Amino acid sequence: MGKKYRCEARLGTMCCT
Repeated sequence: MGKKYRCEARLGTMCCT
C-alpha cells in the first residue's frame, strides 16, 4: 500500500480516491 487516498465531499456524496 504505497498509495495515499483522501475523502472529498461532492454534491452530497463522498468521494474517496
